[in-house]
Amino acid sequence: MIILIAGCFSTTSACDAEGRKLLVKLDREISRKDLHERAKRMRIDRLRHELDCAIDDSARFGIARELFDEYKNYSMDTALSVAGMCIELSRSVHGDTLAPWRAKLMMAEALKGVGNYDRSHAMLDSMPFLSAGPLRREYLNRYCSLLMSLYEATKPRSEAGRYRSKLVEYRDSMSRMSAPGTWNQVLNLAEKYKLLGKPQEALDLYLGYLNSSAPDSAEICTATMAHLIGETYQMLGDKNRAINYLARSAIQDIRRCTKKYVALQELAYILNEEGDSERAYRYITCSLSDIKACNARSRVYQIADMVPVINDAFELQTQRTARNKTWVILSLLALGVVSAVMLLLLKSRNRRLNAERERLDRCNGELEEMKNRLDGLIAELKTVNDRLEESNHVKEEYIGYLFSMCAGYVDDTEKFRQQLARQIKVGQIKEVEATLSKPMRAASMKAFLSRFDAIFLDIFPDFVEEFNKLLAPEGRIYPPAGELLTPELRIYALVRLGITDSTKIAAFLNYSPQTVYNYRMRVRNTAIVPKKEFATRVQELMT
Repeated sequence: MIILIAGCFSTTSACDAEGRKLLVKLDREISRKDLHERAKRMRIDRLRHELDCAIDDSARFGIARELFDEYKNYSMDTALSVAGMCIELSRSVHGDTLAPWRAKLMMAEALKGVGNYDRSHAMLDSMPFLSAGPLRREYLNRYCSLLMSLYEATKPRSEAGRYRSKLVEYRDSMSRMSAPGTWNQVLNLAEKYKLLGKPQEALDLYLGYLNSSAPDSAEICTATMAHLIGETYQMLGDKNRAINYLARSAIQDIRRCTKKYVALQELAYILNEEGDSERAYRYITCSLSDIKACNARSRVYQIADMVPVINDAFELQTQRTARNKTWVILSLLALGVVSAVMLLLLKSRNRRLNAERERLDRCNGELEEMKNRLDGLIAELKTVNDRLEESNHVKEEYIGYLFSMCAGYVDDTEKFRQQLARQIKVGQIKEVEATLSKPMRAASMKAFLSRFDAIFLDIFPDFVEEFNKLLAPEGRIYPPAGELLTPELRIYALVRLGITDSTKIAAFLNYSPQTVYNYRMRVRNTAIVPKKEFATRVQELMT
């Protein structure tokens, strides 16, 4: 881990080129803020869901602390609300006597974040005994953070000296209470040197820590470290390296969806001094947007110092816009002159082209008319061809089924003849007379109709469904269980085959003409198409 961090923050002779690459990378991360925002909201929503599902106040208190960590640099008002929730929950937490004090420290941090320094200071003053207990480091950190905010916010600067003196004392105490060589010791000692006006000593400590194998290096926030080093380089006047480290810090802030940050603002200030006012304007605008979204009133005073950056960028853009307008006007004038010359040159040629175009238009009109006629003939031929192909297919099907039915009737007749011959041969005259006396037309007709239904539906499998689409819902006809067609469907099946005469249909189906007429009239009365067109529409089904 320490190798990765050292490699990330190592200085190189090509710091300017590296700084430009980092600025491009930062621009890309700012353009992807919405993606980082969604990831942040997903983490928050997950913690809120876990909070709702927690089984007791102890579990809820632990989840609420995690939720506070997510909000404390993201939305100060919500962080303040979560801190209040933690204070309420801490009263019923079992087995953790420090829970109420942890909750108060969170409240102090949230109050400082929203700019309520007096209440934050009062809350910390109400817990003096924490400076010697297990929460000593966290308590002193909160005091240092509050004193730093008061020191930076105090105007005029001559009155801020008392806060700086206290800060030096707290930083010194915290560095002495930390283990030698750890990040906490390096951080507090280096910040003490910066307060005392010794930025080089502070930088030596930071860079020395980066090159060491510190045991707590895995716990360090790289954004914080990069910001502190960049700030130190800025104090030393090394703007190139300051840009390098502040850009790294800002990239980490944007990726983690931190809205309460300083690195991007300080970077904008340096870039404005270096002449990159356009990028500085974008960074300041991004900072203002994030501070507004976070409602971090403790950061507002720092943005106030950056207002000249916005003004400079605005003036620069105004000047560029004015220059661009001048160039555009000159370009348009030149273009107008060139266009006038070209217009004169082309005017005479256009006259000849217009005459030729009119002749071509007439030819094209004639060709288009001929093409339309040819397309119509082709369409008619295609329709006729399709109908002929369908007719040939149906005829082939009918012939096959006709031969099959004839073969069946021949076979049935031969079987009947053989049966009578056997009965006569053995002298069963009475049985022969009984067999011959039975009416066969009804049975044969039923078998014939069943065979017809099967053959017709094999050729037109969707006939029943398509036929019913021509009828109103209340008049639709469906075969009963065990049958393929009803008498009405069978009549219109023959109509589909081209047999429209009721007398022929009656003879084919062994119905009376009046019965066929009644069936047809009853069906047509429920049709949703005109009665005169009904038979034609039936013949066109599945064409």
